[in-house]
Amino acid sequence: MNYPDNVVTLHPYFKVHAGRLAEFKAAFPKFIERTKAEDGVLFYEFTVNGDEVFCREG
Repeated sequence: MNYPDNVVTLHPYFKVHAGRLAEFKAAFPKFIERTKAEDGVLFYEFTVNGDEVFCREG
């Protein structure tokens, strides 16, 4: 996918506390829905690897 030259991307990582991954993942739809109302957001998504969550926002 091609993006404009002035796009800023954020890629924070989160280490989820033991036993709380399901709770953390359950909040993903709320985060994603909230960004839909923000002007200029091209994408907002999560990837999970074990107890680490990687968020991509642009």
